[in-house]
Amino acid sequence: MNKPIITLLACGILLAAQRTHAQDATVTPVPLPPSYRQADGVTLKVNGMPVPILQAIVNRRRHETYDIASFAFTGTAKVEITADKFADGTKLLPTGYGIRPTVTGNTISFNLNRPRHLYVQLPGRNPLLIFADAPGIPEPSPGANTFDVVARYKADATGKTESTAAIQQAINDAAVRGGTVLVPRGLFRSRKLTLKSNVRLHLAGGAALKFVDVNDDGMVFNKRQGPGLYFLTVDNARNVAVTGAGLLDCNGDKTHGSDNKRRLVSAFHSAQVTGLTLEGITILDSSSWTVVPAFSRQVLIRNIKIINTLALYENDGIDPVSCQDVLVDHCFVLATDDAFCPKPGGAGTHGGGCKPGPAIELRDVVFNDCLTWTGSAAFKLGRQSGTPALNIVCKNSHVINASRACAIDHDGGAAPFRNVLFQDIHVEGAIKHAPLYIETADPGPTTEVTYERVNLRVTGRTSSSLAGKDDVNSVSHVRFIDCTFAGNPVTDAKSLKLRLNKFVKDVSFTSRAPAQRPAGRTLTAVWGTHLIEAPAAAAVPVRPAVLVTDTENRPIPGVEVTFTVESGGGTVTDGTAATDAKGIATAGGWTLGRNPGVNTLIARGKDATGSYVVFRTLGKAEQ
Repeated sequence: MNKPIITLLACGILLAAQRTHAQDATVTPVPLPPSYRQADGVTLKVNGMPVPILQAIVNRRRHETYDIASFAFTGTAKVEITADKFADGTKLLPTGYGIRPTVTGNTISFNLNRPRHLYVQLPGRNPLLIFADAPGIPEPSPGANTFDVVARYKADATGKTESTAAIQQAINDAAVRGGTVLVPRGLFRSRKLTLKSNVRLHLAGGAALKFVDVNDDGMVFNKRQGPGLYFLTVDNARNVAVTGAGLLDCNGDKTHGSDNKRRLVSAFHSAQVTGLTLEGITILDSSSWTVVPAFSRQVLIRNIKIINTLALYENDGIDPVSCQDVLVDHCFVLATDDAFCPKPGGAGTHGGGCKPGPAIELRDVVFNDCLTWTGSAAFKLGRQSGTPALNIVCKNSHVINASRACAIDHDGGAAPFRNVLFQDIHVEGAIKHAPLYIETADPGPTTEVTYERVNLRVTGRTSSSLAGKDDVNSVSHVRFIDCTFAGNPVTDAKSLKLRLNKFVKDVSFTSRAPAQRPAGRTLTAVWGTHLIEAPAAAAVPVRPAVLVTDTENRPIPGVEVTFTVESGGGTVTDGTAATDAKGIATAGGWTLGRNPGVNTLIARGKDATGSYVVFRTLGKAEQ
């Protein structure tokens, strides 16, 4: 009889990073995949170690290119960027991080003590994107449960021939008993790949999985754009993951063109999946909705970096459609269209890049610690509204550039939207239109919306707006708490340049001096994006723990944290704990359920509005 093994995934800071006071700092650069070009005229070092810079061309016709440097580190990282010259106008963004660079000659340097995604604006040069991450999920060890696409399936790592058949066979074989498909360093050209239950696709650092624009399989018609397809797809499955520091290159530059001629490629689509994890990978040049988990539950999307062109609409970043229990954590999106856009699609709704699916409400979705440069909305609920949307949280995030910063667009259905929180959102760049926006165009009310500590440094070309449709389908119970606009406190609609129509009810404004404000509290896991294995019904070897910090990332002692088993049938001991002097609260222990599959533990802090941590397990059978 096979003995079930539980594989544990959680969001947050690695245990290794927590121990950096007792060990030397480490730096692990992500190597360039073969055939990808090193950027010219600029170099980057971290603690004296050279880090490769990938030159990514996302639109040749517009000469749109980004230089990308990726590395993992523990401890403190001294970052040094050396270019041919640094002209006036060089900026390290977002400025809200408070990083103070030093310029010496043609070198700019600064220190990092936590994972950060940065946009470095270099006049006369390509923007430099720096992805400084905590160590991620390690590459799988050789063994019966590791399906190496080169060693076992002879996939072509040079990219000279197509590898679709070899990689798909590895996925099919791994699905028989559960396992990891390893794509090692190399260039692998592939068509659409279909993932399966209990399979993890791992793209190693230096691996590039590049879409081959030669097939019509999996085409989905998009009324706005024409035909399109998905690069990675999975339907009706459980326990599916895509991980690693590698590159998923959608090759969208080859598909750009006039609307009636171009072929559109989405990076990832899931339908009716329970237990989905996407972590660590960089996605390049998707020409339609990029990451689309649809009609799925228990979704973790962490440390995903998306770089698309700024010259093609409908290339949204991360769009959970009618999903439940979703955490999008520490992600970066650069795109023309909406960056982070949960959608309550409804039966038969597919919009710009989603297959039709069942009528499932959108519920319990959290976006945390995200960064975007977008030509459209940074955070937007809608526009589809075929099913209810409930408990949507966008928090602790930064917006460099956007058309709208925080928006709710109720259009395309009559279902209600309720309990939406925008908290600790820092907006510092150009806003093309309204910074804040709520509109109900179709029947269906929008209620209980809170903007808390939203810092709008710029005014926008048009006023912010709240607009209901009629007395029944109104916008109501909207709260503005300790927000700022162009450096001034928001005390009423006038101070925000906010327009209200007659179908908006019960809007309130609270503005307190900083010393009078209750400390905002954020929970972050202090262990584990790495995998931990434990037998079913056994105790997890590392006790769940969370770090509680204020809005300035300072630890808060004495906060009560409750750990609760949400799924899987396991138990937790000493499930209520107070944070210590370092702001860390630790549960007594977590014993997993008897059956393989998803186990979920949630940590919630007292008075930590909209902030919680999800620890998740994935089950598989021992060989």
